[in-house]
Amino acid sequence: MDCSVNRPTWVPGADSGAALKKFFEIVKVKYQIKDLSELQQWSVEYSGQFWSEVWDFFGVIGEKGDRTEIPSKLPEAKYFPDAKLSHLENLLAGGGGVSVVKEADIENIGENLSHKELVNMVSALINTFNKQGISESDRVVAILPVGIEVLVTTLAGFGVGATVATASPEFGADAILSRFSQLEPTVLVFSYSYPWQGKELDRSQMVAEVAKALPSLRLIIGLSESNVLPNVVLWSAATSEPKEVIFTKRSFDHPAYVLFTSGTTGAPKGLLHRSGGVLLKHLVEMNLHCDIKAGDRVCFYTTTGWMMWNWELSVLTTGADLVLYDGAPTYPDSLRLFHFAREQKLTHLGISARLLDLIREQHPDLKVL
Repeated sequence: MDCSVNRPTWVPGADSGAALKKFFEIVKVKYQIKDLSELQQWSVEYSGQFWSEVWDFFGVIGEKGDRTEIPSKLPEAKYFPDAKLSHLENLLAGGGGVSVVKEADIENIGENLSHKELVNMVSALINTFNKQGISESDRVVAILPVGIEVLVTTLAGFGVGATVATASPEFGADAILSRFSQLEPTVLVFSYSYPWQGKELDRSQMVAEVAKALPSLRLIIGLSESNVLPNVVLWSAATSEPKEVIFTKRSFDHPAYVLFTSGTTGAPKGLLHRSGGVLLKHLVEMNLHCDIKAGDRVCFYTTTGWMMWNWELSVLTTGADLVLYDGAPTYPDSLRLFHFAREQKLTHLGISARLLDLIREQHPDLKVL
């Protein structure tokens, strides 16, 4: 009898879940918590204590303040009312690098950006924003595929305290305007095209339509030259003058970015996410839930129109390398992301259930991997 089917495909190593184990050992003694079930219950019933311990455990850079929470009932919630922190400073503190693989790169070799190079690009774009008077009262929006440019744009937005929102270039003009027009943005960063299924799809007319319908724009940055829009600053110029980054500490509830509902039941509704809440929640998910740590290489396949993009960029807090893929996950075939993962030596890969269903249909024997 062949019992091979009962053999586990993968067994976690002895150091798996080290951060969660360490966190549990600390709070177990301090709060008389017996097991992980009680840990979860405590985190809900005494959420102020829990988030305070999270802040201390991960060494959040900033001023925590004396008060952990102001008692309230959902949907109201007020944590760390006296805290001050820089979202950008905490994201860059991890020190990891960034790699990007584009769809046309069939060998999945990719391009690498060191931590220092990432910081230089972010600082240069912050410098451009400062020169244009972009500040905490502004909104920065981007129509970009996943890549270095949207990452740098988001981080630079955090740096000047602006609120950021992104959309994927496959969206139509109406879909983007139904989102961005609510924000009255002052900055737009865009690409005229994006790769999909072996083609470079032209989106210049869509971008022009969106830009012309947003009269609040004061700064428009394009990744390449085109005569479709006037007064466009090229990305290369906007990121050409790096300066030392000055991290400004702001309130815990300072806005970070806006995500939108799908719009299936009316106009998309903007959901504001706050810097401190996003930072702490993602520290828990990245470290305690996903066991991501320095030295890892992490990718979650997404587009910039999906919330997983905003989640993924917080990988930077862990010290792991953030690995990005720009293009269709099924080009040239449905196993592309697994070949990509192998060549990029990923420790963590996130993909959708829909893609797994497609792979199961097309490749019932996963030994082909």
